[in-house]
Amino acid sequence: MKIKKAITGRLGVQLTIIVLTILTISIVSMFSISYYIAKNHIIKTQGEMFTRICKDVMGFIKLQDSRVKKGLITLKDAQEEVRRYANGPKMKDGSRDASKSMLNFNLSGKKKDPYMYVWALNTKGIVTLHPFLEKANAWDLQIDGKFTTRDSWANAKTTGYVFRDLWQNPGEPVHTFLAYQEYYEPWDWVVGVGGREEIFSEIMKKELMSKLLIFAFVLFSITLVVVLWLSHKISRPLRVMADKSKMVSDGNLSVKIQMKEKNEIGNLADSYNAMI
Repeated sequence: MKIKKAITGRLGVQLTIIVLTILTISIVSMFSISYYIAKNHIIKTQGEMFTRICKDVMGFIKLQDSRVKKGLITLKDAQEEVRRYANGPKMKDGSRDASKSMLNFNLSGKKKDPYMYVWALNTKGIVTLHPFLEKANAWDLQIDGKFTTRDSWANAKTTGYVFRDLWQNPGEPVHTFLAYQEYYEPWDWVVGVGGREEIFSEIMKKELMSKLLIFAFVLFSITLVVVLWLSHKISRPLRVMADKSKMVSDGNLSVKIQMKEKNEIGNLADSYNAMI
């Protein structure tokens, strides 16, 4: 009985550990690969969306500029119309309510932490369009030894393609922004649309993790059932052989082992019978 339990217990536990370890490694590897693929897809999708929105804003800027040239509106009023269109009406504290903009951005809920927004700087580093930094001078903004405003955000050459660069709002940590920009020369505005890359990655990671947990739970449950069944199927003939061996050790040499299995266990039983 002790031998039987030892065979059943050890074999079942060892087989379960081996299979679950392999399964865990496979799931972790699958998550890593899926996360990498999904992240690149999300970044590509976001880049395409930023490009589309930026072109939309540029179209509105050109429309307002045409009204200025026709004498229908002043340049100051035209630029204010663009600000309201892109980032919403100005509030009492000087920031803008982007949730009421014509673009209807989806915000994260924090006053100075939008999911994404529109900005513009002139080539001297003055912020001309922003949810809460209008008229700020960002020319000397330096992050990790790099003048990001000069190199990217106020650079007329950093336009026409999706890129990443660092930005830091007052009182906030440094963030990596994914952005697309275009330059409107008549107003000297480098217009950009983008958002914090880590927000996109975090949202995607949560969605992927929730789906993976459900998948892993189902897969682990099925695997556990299969492993227990397989363990029983393998250990049963071994228990029979253990019992017969015990009988032989007690002096009963007429014991024969009858096995239905046509595999290595069956061959072992045949060899055992031949030996007896």
